[in-house]
Amino acid sequence: MQHSKVGKGIKVISFFTGAGGLDLGFDLAGYDVVYATDIDGPSCKTLTANIGGILSKNTVVEQADIRKLNPEKLPKNVDLVIGGPPCQSFSASGRRAGGAAGTLDARGTLFEAYCRIIDHVKPKAFLFENVRGILGTNKGQDWIAIVDAFKKIGYSISYRILDALDYGAPQQRERMIMVGHKLNH
Repeated sequence: MQHSKVGKGIKVISFFTGAGGLDLGFDLAGYDVVYATDIDGPSCKTLTANIGGILSKNTVVEQADIRKLNPEKLPKNVDLVIGGPPCQSFSASGRRAGGAAGTLDARGTLFEAYCRIIDHVKPKAFLFENVRGILGTNKGQDWIAIVDAFKKIGYSISYRILDALDYGAPQQRERMIMVGHKLNH
């Protein structure tokens, strides 16, 4: 696949990377994903195996728990932070299994670590991806807390529900995509 020149020179760091689907999209759009991390060892092995192939040869992969990462060791002069914290706490399958715990589950509070990293790195923008259910857990109070956390560190927030089916994927897969930026600051 040929890379677009859309984002050339825009430095991106990625958290909750998994096997790198979000990173691949940004890389193919021409962004420079310089750092990717996930807590899961097999995911990091997959990412490492794809360096120089579908991921840039310059991508640094680190297996780490975002809650324990030293932000001082992250790349400098980052333009964009991307990531989607684990969704199990907010998902429909959680509701069907007896209730989505939201922020009452430790995974549901990982947005706080993501917010802390963004506050330290101070990118021009960030992208936060999760399931649609994040909007309604704990009667919407979790979503209010998440939005407020990002606003408190100085970002303007926009979000919408997007369905992968509308973008050529062969399945319906709704996701909440939040973008935070400092363009008006």
